[in-house]
Amino acid sequence: MVAKHGQQNITTYILSIFNIVSKLFEDNSLGKPVEILLVGLVLLEDNEPGLHINNHADYTLNSFCQWQSTLSDSTGRRHDHAILLTGLDICSYKNSPCDTLGFAPINGMCNPLRSCIMSEDSGLATAFTITHELGHNFGMFHDGEGNECKSQGGNIMAPTLTGNKGIFQWSSCSRDYFLRFLNTVQSTCLSDRPDSIAEFKFPEKLPGELYDATTQCKWLFGNDAQACLYDFGDNKMCQSLWCYRSNHMCETKFLPAAEGTECGLGMWCRQSRCERKVFRNKDVNGGWSDWTSWTLCSRTCGGGIQERSRKCNNPKPEYNGKPCLGDSQMYKLCNIQECKDNKDYRQEQCEDYNRKLFRGWYYSWKKYKKYIQKVEDQCKLYCQAEDYNFFFALNNKVKDGTLCSDYSDRRCIKGSCKDYGCDLVFDSETHHDRCGVCQGDNSTCSLITGVFNDQIRQNAYQHIITLPIGARKIKIEETKPSSNYLVLRNKYGDYYINGNRQISTPGVYNIGGSRFQYEDTDQQEKLESDGPLKEYIVLEMLSRGVNYGIKYEYSLDKRLSRISMDEYQYSYRWNTILSTCSHSCAGGIQNVSVECMRSDNKVVNDLNCDDNIKPSTPPRQCSKSPCPARWETSNWGECSKKCGGGKQKRTIRCWQKISQDKDIKIKPRFCKHIPKQSKKRYCNQHDCKPRWMPAKWSQCSVTCGQGHKTRDVSCKKKTVQGNVEISDTHCKDLARPSQRKHCYRRGACLLRLNERVISYQWLITSWGKCSTTCDNGIKRRMYRCSRVASRGHYRRVSDYYCQNVHKPRNTPLITHCLLPPCQKSIWKTGPWTQCSVSCGEGMNLRTVRCVDNVGNTTNDCPLPKPDSKKNCQQSACFSSSQGQSSCSDEFQWCHLVPVHKICSHSYYGSKCCKSCRGHS
Repeated sequence: MVAKHGQQNITTYILSIFNIVSKLFEDNSLGKPVEILLVGLVLLEDNEPGLHINNHADYTLNSFCQWQSTLSDSTGRRHDHAILLTGLDICSYKNSPCDTLGFAPINGMCNPLRSCIMSEDSGLATAFTITHELGHNFGMFHDGEGNECKSQGGNIMAPTLTGNKGIFQWSSCSRDYFLRFLNTVQSTCLSDRPDSIAEFKFPEKLPGELYDATTQCKWLFGNDAQACLYDFGDNKMCQSLWCYRSNHMCETKFLPAAEGTECGLGMWCRQSRCERKVFRNKDVNGGWSDWTSWTLCSRTCGGGIQERSRKCNNPKPEYNGKPCLGDSQMYKLCNIQECKDNKDYRQEQCEDYNRKLFRGWYYSWKKYKKYIQKVEDQCKLYCQAEDYNFFFALNNKVKDGTLCSDYSDRRCIKGSCKDYGCDLVFDSETHHDRCGVCQGDNSTCSLITGVFNDQIRQNAYQHIITLPIGARKIKIEETKPSSNYLVLRNKYGDYYINGNRQISTPGVYNIGGSRFQYEDTDQQEKLESDGPLKEYIVLEMLSRGVNYGIKYEYSLDKRLSRISMDEYQYSYRWNTILSTCSHSCAGGIQNVSVECMRSDNKVVNDLNCDDNIKPSTPPRQCSKSPCPARWETSNWGECSKKCGGGKQKRTIRCWQKISQDKDIKIKPRFCKHIPKQSKKRYCNQHDCKPRWMPAKWSQCSVTCGQGHKTRDVSCKKKTVQGNVEISDTHCKDLARPSQRKHCYRRGACLLRLNERVISYQWLITSWGKCSTTCDNGIKRRMYRCSRVASRGHYRRVSDYYCQNVHKPRNTPLITHCLLPPCQKSIWKTGPWTQCSVSCGEGMNLRTVRCVDNVGNTTNDCPLPKPDSKKNCQQSACFSSSQGQSSCSDEFQWCHLVPVHKICSHSYYGSKCCKSCRGHS
């Protein structure tokens, strides 16, 4: 690749490719934008120990993944992912060229040995290959392979990359695979930002401005290709780049011309449209549309899902604008009340497969109850065949709203296990306090704790405490391992755990309307439940040895305390309470609440007041006057330099808020009484890290043939005052750029013989004939040593005279040729034989074979088979022994046969023998 693009251009070329990759990963169709940061770029011009690169993609990628896993920066930190770009024509299964463009381990991201891909250099289209292979490394499969998405043009993860009118997006399946990966522990390596990134100057021009359409065509179709001159119509070039090779028609790989490619006079390609060139179009950052309404709940009970969405089209990001931040989908839990039949939702989904064939048989399926460790597998539908000991994932995704497991309250959404807040919205940060109040502060909670240390006789049940109705955040555990057992029952004596001297297995139990987690770790037992309890639950201990202590705690809402009997002598009324205004200006809201108040002005439980006359509590408006004017500053812009002294700017404007949803810009004079902050400031005043800085290359040491160039390389650091040369020891840990390189001066070197100057050089012959007469073939040409003859003509001589002359570099000697397609199988016929008889009626024969385009016999000729035999007529046959008595006419009209001169016909001659005698 370095030789192909040149030492001076290779970095710009690679950075242009990664600008395209970055844009594709910022596309809103991915669900969450990915910011790609380049932390290093290594040009492999020599063999690296332990790294073996050849045409075999599988072998090369394994070697590269091993090699890159040992790389790290000066602080010991390593990259999250590595990409190998190669100029070789790679193949996934053999060490020779084929049509493979990229290779990647599935779901290897963040794994030190598998977070790596490789891609063949195919010009700017390499960006699409890299993006596709990175998708595999994020755990994405091809569209249409094991998922419900169709394999169609425009999808980045389609098996074959083609654009949809020049547009590339992620399919919904690719988005689900990606979001599912982000929900795994494996993805955590992507969460931290690098301490430093590579200090490259990324191209300020668009790729199409740097590399015109003909250059892009050469990368796609070879050095003899150029942009097709035929006008396909508006936008066609920007949607599919058409190229022309000598002696062939225009062709395309259905990939768009790069952004910024000239598509007409004063026109260029922008987002697959041919637009008039304006310098420079203003970047448009993306903005979200309003949320759609919530959909209907997917279930009537047991916990269904509602969803709503928004689009990044208000406005849509254009040019180099930033994409929208945040999620495009929102999900909410609904209808969480238990179903009357209390049937497990996973069990229902497993039973749906009872009527479907599974590997040729029908099975009765039940829910697989064992705990699934991997979070990414908890939302797959694992079912077990009844009366058999095998289980299987019958679907890659359970229905939305299904519990991730019996051991948590998390729910499955689009195949991923997600948390939801107390407002029932997924990924919400709202939560209950210890007493179950959404966004509460525990102020209404009473925490009850205690330790039971009594020693009792063995094999006996001992009462410890009765957990009341409404208890939450229940935690019971032994202080040390023991041979005793924790026991739970209701107040009527019905046991749930370890009752009737039968030991229960650890797991999840539904007790008192709540889920209890029962654990036994090395004979140290623990019980936990979030509550709330809907009935009284009695905690006991089954004694089998020494009691080292049983610690318990739970929370209870203070308002659930028993109402004392003497409270009935009072009267009660509802008291309305107004909160402070939510805002001091521009319109605020006062929340209204009511409380039950006793006649002695003491607040009591709401159960004492009449709920039928409870006042409504809609919020009220307050503080409607506008807010005072204020200076509003924008965020500081980026520092003009990374180090060595730069500047930052920001804008300052006068604003006034007139309502909570309307903030207006006003004239600066309304803010003149307020001190104004600075618009500029200095930044990044620290010195830059030392680095090698090379001077310009010298002229080539020779005027013809092979020579060398040299340059000075010194260690410098950039300061506020400029570049300062320092001791080379400060750069000793950095790779020093080369100070000498080879150069080649074109033009033949002259050979002097007896003061006569003779010029020899290699010439290239014209292309030979195509190797085939139809379909695809190859043409060849060769080098010939030649000398200058009279009048400037060249004459071929022995290759011996050119042994010191360099052959031209990067000149192909073989090229493809495309001829009209070969006709498929056809019928081939031989010549007719002579008639099988010398007189009378006989047969002509010939051979008829079905052959392919190389002459092999086949059976797939599309046309009907020609005749292989036909009748032939000779003159009538007459026997020498045949007398007049045996020659007679058989028909009354025989006298007409000689009149019409058809006696030579075998039929008429024999049937009208007498009339034909003497006639031929």
